[in-house]
Amino acid sequence: VYVGSNGTIHTIAPDLSTNSVFSTVTNGDFLDGLYFSPDGLKLYAANRTSPFRVTIINRDGTLDRHIPLPSEPDGLAFHQASGDVMTLNLDGTISRVNLSTDTGTLFASGGFRGDLAQVGADGCWYVTQDGTRFLNGETSSTNSVVRICPGFVPPPGVVGDITLAPASAVNNIG
Repeated sequence: VYVGSNGTIHTIAPDLSTNSVFSTVTNGDFLDGLYFSPDGLKLYAANRTSPFRVTIINRDGTLDRHIPLPSEPDGLAFHQASGDVMTLNLDGTISRVNLSTDTGTLFASGGFRGDLAQVGADGCWYVTQDGTRFLNGETSSTNSVVRICPGFVPPPGVVGDITLAPASAVNNIG
């Protein structure tokens, strides 16, 4: 799935042959990070339209609900142990979205503007930062990537160990 320019969410076939509309419930909204729930039944969207929120869309494209956030979200991920959604925010914070109580609260602060985020096969959340903070407290304007571990759910298609075989081969041309 991907977001069109007007907030419509589209889907594209794996072979890139066709695309279609997945949902129009967010038309006019400014969406950023998209993430399917671990069971694949719901799509979570970082909704940057004021008031800031996580928008949850059912697999059939209908609106499930909105959960308000204290800051403008960009990237998001699922934390397996807690069952919560975490959002990387533009103001250098991370929000925790409790899906049981439909509340979004401040989880961490002190970072820099966050943007791209993704969970790796190692179950860690990799988030970009528009700056670097060193262990001694000093900062730099150099961009950085922060690794937050453990317990995040990789998106579908991300695998752990990859084994290539054979280790070597000789093949005739033609």
